[in-house]
Amino acid sequence: MRWRDRQPTSGVVTVEPGRKGYDKGSVLAVRRMPVRSGKQTLRIVADKEPKFAGVDPFNKRVDRNSDDNVKELDAG
Repeated sequence: MRWRDRQPTSGVVTVEPGRKGYDKGSVLAVRRMPVRSGKQTLRIVADKEPKFAGVDPFNKRVDRNSDDNVKELDAG
């Protein structure tokens, strides 16, 4: 397995994945990015302003609490 394949995806969306109204058009951008423990800033550029951002937003990896992968963004 290549190193890049082990990196989780990070993404920005307009509707939280798995919630009512979410479809493939809700996804603004998805990137594979290295993630480490502790505080980290990830920068993803999209054409529209996202409402949510997350690491592994589509829950493709084994996770003890997959509900904390996506967070709502503050307006502004």
